[in-house]
Amino acid sequence: MLHAKEAAAVLAASLMLTTSAFALTPGRETPAQIQAFDSMKSKISLADAIASAMSENHGQLLEIHFTAINHYPTYNAVLLSDGKMIAVSIDPITGIVSPPKSISPGSGAALHSEQLAAEALKTPASTPRQAIDAAEQHGAGRAIDAWLTERNGKPAYVVGVVEAQQLRRVVVDPTTGKIAWQSRGWAMNSAMAANASTPGDREVRALNLLEAKGYRDFSIVHRNGQNFDVNAMLDGKKVMLTVDPATGQIVTRT
Repeated sequence: MLHAKEAAAVLAASLMLTTSAFALTPGRETPAQIQAFDSMKSKISLADAIASAMSENHGQLLEIHFTAINHYPTYNAVLLSDGKMIAVSIDPITGIVSPPKSISPGSGAALHSEQLAAEALKTPASTPRQAIDAAEQHGAGRAIDAWLTERNGKPAYVVGVVEAQQLRRVVVDPTTGKIAWQSRGWAMNSAMAANASTPGDREVRALNLLEAKGYRDFSIVHRNGQNFDVNAMLDGKKVMLTVDPATGQIVTRT
């Protein structure tokens, strides 16, 4: 249990992190952040953090991510409350929720698609917490992030689940509560290049298209300008693809 002074310091750090929470693009956790999350033995779960943030602010979740900047772990969340975006942080040790910070329309433009998905999601059969439970129960691991997106023109939840420093992306249909798609695990080890990161929203949709073409066992993603590089298997052979995340089209294959 933290002393009052320590708790205040953690909360102050969380508030500083909150100002940049909405600038994070979904699915950009670094290997270091994933390792920090995986190594935490005692923590508030992502589902509990969401429940606390939503109950205190009466908002609808757009996205939530775990970060560990300057050794201060925190969950950073963006909610849609009364038609406006707000950012809060949740301490993963104490469960303390920071006061909400309004997000300017300009800064919130990056989350426009998430806002549209939230507005289209009137009466979901599955809440964010239930989507996380489904993603975690589908395989071992703990959820590190979640956000709203659209899949095939309909709202969907994307949940990142970490186990032994590997990350899976799971897409849950909020209208049914069923898993619509999942990746097979993204290795997060020390050998990864510094610019490596986990697949985000557009990448998930692109990988969905690649799987439809027969590609399997995706293993690692690197940013490559506007595109991304991914290792995959096709007909038993390993290939390296450069993919346009906006269209899912393969730019190069080696």
